[in-house]
Amino acid sequence: MSKQFSRRSFLMGSGMLGVAAAAGALTGCAPTGSADGDSQNLSATGEAKGGTRYSLYENPDEIGIVHDAANEEDFDAVFVGTGIGGMMGAMICAEQMPDAKVLLLDKGSICGGNTNYAERNAPNESVTWAEALAAASETAAESTYLKRGILYAERAVDYGMNSAWLYLKHGVQLHKPASSAIARPMYEGGNGSAVIKRLQGQLDGAEYANLELRLNTRATALLLDDEYTCTGVQILNEDGTYTNINAKAVVLATGGMSNNFDLLQYYSAQDLSKCEAMGENQHGDGHLMAEQTGHGRCGTVALSSMYIHVPGFSIDSLLSVAASMNGSCCYVNQDGERFIDESSPSDIARSKAVEQQGRVFSIIGTGLLNDYQAGKMAHMKGLVGEDRANEPWDAADDLALAEGNDHVFKADTLEELAELMGVPADTFIATMDTYEADCAAGTGDSVFAKPAEHMMSMGEGPFYGFELSSVIFNTNNGIRINRNAQVVDAAFKPVEGLYAAGIAASGFNTEIYYVGTCQSSSVWCGSKAARHLIENCLGGTVADNWYGDEIYTKDSVVAYDNA
Repeated sequence: MSKQFSRRSFLMGSGMLGVAAAAGALTGCAPTGSADGDSQNLSATGEAKGGTRYSLYENPDEIGIVHDAANEEDFDAVFVGTGIGGMMGAMICAEQMPDAKVLLLDKGSICGGNTNYAERNAPNESVTWAEALAAASETAAESTYLKRGILYAERAVDYGMNSAWLYLKHGVQLHKPASSAIARPMYEGGNGSAVIKRLQGQLDGAEYANLELRLNTRATALLLDDEYTCTGVQILNEDGTYTNINAKAVVLATGGMSNNFDLLQYYSAQDLSKCEAMGENQHGDGHLMAEQTGHGRCGTVALSSMYIHVPGFSIDSLLSVAASMNGSCCYVNQDGERFIDESSPSDIARSKAVEQQGRVFSIIGTGLLNDYQAGKMAHMKGLVGEDRANEPWDAADDLALAEGNDHVFKADTLEELAELMGVPADTFIATMDTYEADCAAGTGDSVFAKPAEHMMSMGEGPFYGFELSSVIFNTNNGIRINRNAQVVDAAFKPVEGLYAAGIAASGFNTEIYYVGTCQSSSVWCGSKAARHLIENCLGGTVADNWYGDEIYTKDSVVAYDNA
């Protein structure tokens, strides 16, 4: 039976550490010590703050705190999270060790997590170790070594095998519509939901009789013998009781923390007041559980800021997209000045630009709004998809909702609009006059060189100012791992029996997320964790052809869904 050792129980005895250590009584267990700042784990009254190193985070769900358990169960390996990393890892584990008992958990009611919304993880060939190291070293250097080259190299060497497992052995298809503006193919159907459904459907087969899937089941704390030995995980049952799952290995594939700004503010240096979250069940559970161990806090969390949005509107609002993600937009900041070429091809760059301002407003005149509704836009790509630029649409319903929206300002004149938005009127009027003159000249933007086809006149009033926010779909990083996907401390000493996979694991991003990293990294982490724990925790053997009958090469045939 696992000891119910948590950071809280450890810290509650911290007042005696000095006496015990002086007497030589503290052995076999590494205290947090002054380097981690034990006092930061305590409230003003000296009470330990559950499971987290940050005293200001209240941790209302008590993640990382081991509670009294109503019962216990035994499994060989537990995978927490059913995104592509957790799902793939659990399946590989079950395939390679038919006698092992494997548990796959998710606190949601459906499988997939943010993979359901991911666009792509196109297959790749493996490269040689020398080629992988060369490319990885360049990637690491470009990021001033915030990205860990060794992880990139490991991923590249495994590309062909992981691609073969996913696309050849398990028949995942790709979506490659002829009109797609994306050069590389996407997941079948356009996002990862079909991939997850395909893999989940295969779990009913005899090959996975040893794999149990439980939904609506939240992992809440690790079971530890000490800060470097994980012996299982505690789960919260639907009836409010807790169960201890004793296991030889636990894989945290729990996703990011974009839905938990109270926690995220202690991980991120970025201004979250400019952001809103569109993720699902991203509460940082894995991060908090990892902090029960000797892992400590990792230095960089990346916000996956991928779009701009008008708060208060639905994710599929065409008015919000027209006001925020349209190349013909005109943004002004708190000083009444433009600050970017709004037609920038990078959605991420525009999102970050919004985050770096005090406030940002998209200015639309009634004439421009009418042109938008008539489909007269050179570029319109956003949360609702692509190729909407030439489609007429009606903004009446959204404009009615805007009447009570604190982020939408309407005035008959630009002077009045400036006053409502709280920006300097003189500067704002001068900015708009220059913009209108450039539109009329037809030669392009004289300030930021925005192309002429994106320069569209505001027309007459009334005028609107739509205040913008940056949309975070998930966060990346947080849990430090080594090249085996093991959770490690700051000196890279591994926590035995504990792994991390997917966007909760650090090493693949800087403070900015670049499209395409999430899925390929998740696939590698989940696969690597499964293969390592089989041979190092479960005493099993991974077959040389664990990925199937053939490794993926550029000549491999992969089915395409062209619907």
